[in-house]
Amino acid sequence: NTGSTSPGATGPPMSFNTFLYRYLNRWIHVHGEITGLVDANEQTKMATPVLPELLNYSFDRCLIVDNADIAAMLVGNRFHFENNCAILSLDCLYPNKERRDAVMLMLDKNPDLTVAYLHDASAAAFSAKDTLRSANWFGDRRIWVADIGMTPRQAWKQKLFVEQTAPVGATATLPKDEFDWLNQGYYCSLSCLRPAQLLKVAYMGLTEASRMTHSDAFDDTSGYFIMGYAYGGYGYGYVYESAMYDPWMSGMDTATFDATAPDSFG
Repeated sequence: NTGSTSPGATGPPMSFNTFLYRYLNRWIHVHGEITGLVDANEQTKMATPVLPELLNYSFDRCLIVDNADIAAMLVGNRFHFENNCAILSLDCLYPNKERRDAVMLMLDKNPDLTVAYLHDASAAAFSAKDTLRSANWFGDRRIWVADIGMTPRQAWKQKLFVEQTAPVGATATLPKDEFDWLNQGYYCSLSCLRPAQLLKVAYMGLTEASRMTHSDAFDDTSGYFIMGYAYGGYGYGYVYESAMYDPWMSGMDTATFDATAPDSFG
């Protein structure tokens, strides 16, 4: 039982603001600006008109992430271009409103759209199912949403930083040890991973989600499935099944993807 050895809050040893003001800003003052960093705030504030002719096109796939920072990082690494997918943040801050509205219109044109949601291991993320099925997102369209986010089990396996906040109350149906962990306010952020590692997980998850069909259980699950977990039907919920494809694994076997290994995406 993984829950018996699951971690409590383990770090990091300082807050982000402490790191920012005591260390990062001082480093920049001495060495100059860091090249390659993406500022999501600057990109979301820019007014970027959408050419009307673009609205005649659509995307094959859509990748949703929790926040604007992760979305901007993926776009900055041309993930959207290499994978022919739209990238949106669940907080609706990326891209800016004009572009988001245009992208949603384009996505509406594809009845075979593949949607994947890549997220933190947190109660809020595992409660996002209703948000993605709201009118502001995909409503009652009969398209599948693949949850390819980090689960508590994956955070435990990778021994990533775990933090704790006030308990929120997860609404997802998960194995009991993971559900209890989330409801104690524990969470692990995708920002723990190197960009190249996160790109690899996003690529593997989105690719596999494009191959999977779950037509028989659409109504039972509201068209939403958690990658790596088998749905047991009414009253049973999700159970971990290592034989199922999991983007956090290495291929189809049960060897875990080592988040501490050197970057290998490419």
